[in-house]
Amino acid sequence: MSCLSKLDLDKTAIKELPASVQNLTNLTFLSLKDCKNLSSLGACCSWIFLKTLTLSSCSKLKRFPEIVENMSCLTELYLNETAIKELPSSVDHLTGLTFLSLRNCKNLSSLTDATCTMTSLKTLILSGCSKLDELPENMGNLKDLEVIDVSGTAIKALPSSVVPLKNLRRIDATDCTSLKTLSVRPEDDFQPDSLSFQLRMELTPRLVGLAKGFCSQIVLEHAAPIANDMVAADPSSTVVHSLRRIQE
Repeated sequence: MSCLSKLDLDKTAIKELPASVQNLTNLTFLSLKDCKNLSSLGACCSWIFLKTLTLSSCSKLKRFPEIVENMSCLTELYLNETAIKELPSSVDHLTGLTFLSLRNCKNLSSLTDATCTMTSLKTLILSGCSKLDELPENMGNLKDLEVIDVSGTAIKALPSSVVPLKNLRRIDATDCTSLKTLSVRPEDDFQPDSLSFQLRMELTPRLVGLAKGFCSQIVLEHAAPIANDMVAADPSSTVVHSLRRIQE
């Protein structure tokens, strides 16, 4: 069994992983999706070759285990719809992680600064984390980040350090009703033509104006009430064209 590379335990009734699973040192894929009774994962210290770990819909899982050594092979981590409140600081051992999804983690209230040490991260999904009201200021350390989805969160502002990220292609702020500020500093060096900023919510003209300064490709949905004001102010803007398409 030590040669086993893939283990799929989706929709089983297990409450915790048996200690013997730690002996599966060649494991590259582990899925426990929809294990409604799972409350503990145990240690992940021996899975040094693990590439994909799926714990989505494990609704009783409140804590992600401490990682005691480097797991550089892990590239995808799915924690959607778990009861996790925060990630441990030891996630800095996930040096090869490129995809992290915490979608609909309703108890998640903060992201540890250690999240921003995962410098290989390309996609960060936080949509539906309704208690999450801020992002770490040091997100600028995620130099490879391409997509960040904060739709449906309680964030009030985007960290200014996000703006200069050269590889960032898409920010989704769908239904971020508390979002008040898009931070852009004069000294920030970024390429606005490459970034798509999605704002699907009711917006004030002031916030739309800030978004226009943030990037050139903006998708505005459900913003029809302010369309006429924006057309009058700047008929040629990218924002206005998006609004017109939505109205059609």
